[in-house]
Amino acid sequence: MLRLFLRKLGFILISIPVLHWVGVQYARLHPRFSRPGFRGNLPDPELPYRAYFDQAVAGDFGRIGTVSIPDLLGNPILNSLRLVGLAVLLTVVVGMLVGFLSISTKTGRVRPWSLILTTAGSSIPGFLLGGVVITVIVYQTLYGGLKKTPLPISGYGLDLHLVLPMLVLATRPALHLAKVIAGLLEHELQKDYIRTARGKGARWGRVLRVHALRNIIAPIIVVVGQSMRLIVGGLL
Repeated sequence: MLRLFLRKLGFILISIPVLHWVGVQYARLHPRFSRPGFRGNLPDPELPYRAYFDQAVAGDFGRIGTVSIPDLLGNPILNSLRLVGLAVLLTVVVGMLVGFLSISTKTGRVRPWSLILTTAGSSIPGFLLGGVVITVIVYQTLYGGLKKTPLPISGYGLDLHLVLPMLVLATRPALHLAKVIAGLLEHELQKDYIRTARGKGARWGRVLRVHALRNIIAPIIVVVGQSMRLIVGGLL
């Protein structure tokens, strides 16, 4: 694990300066640079690259107009972190709930409706789901006699604005988590110690909580980590 971390860190330390150099050279060769009297935010071709590198190391990442890059990115990054955090929380809650409800209390097998829901839901890209939901809301508003959309479809705020982004970000990872949990539970519930506990009269909830969940918690945590990758990937 340490070797993997150091290898990834080394790749980052090498790739960032290379990408920075490529970006500066591209900006110098940009077609807009040939327009008379126009410089805009493009690098000065007379200034050596070392000067730009020193500025970046010092924390000066340039400006767009009159606004510095860190100030421009500050709010979007903060908003994205809030959204990711809430989406992860929703993923865990919904994924666990659907995963446990997917198991039949009589047979200990995955219910048919769960197989359909989790397989289809975990395969839908977030951008497609978002487009479909927004289309439905817009048509409902236009032809349903509504004065405004039931949910905001643009903008940002710690209110109803979060509903659609959280829905889009959390649906796929939550159903993926539910699918994995249901599969793990189905496998675990067929073991002899579970049958023995059920034979002694242990309640279904106690069997899940005390016996089965303890043995599948480790892979569940791994899947939650994988779900965060889906959430961050879908954030764009």
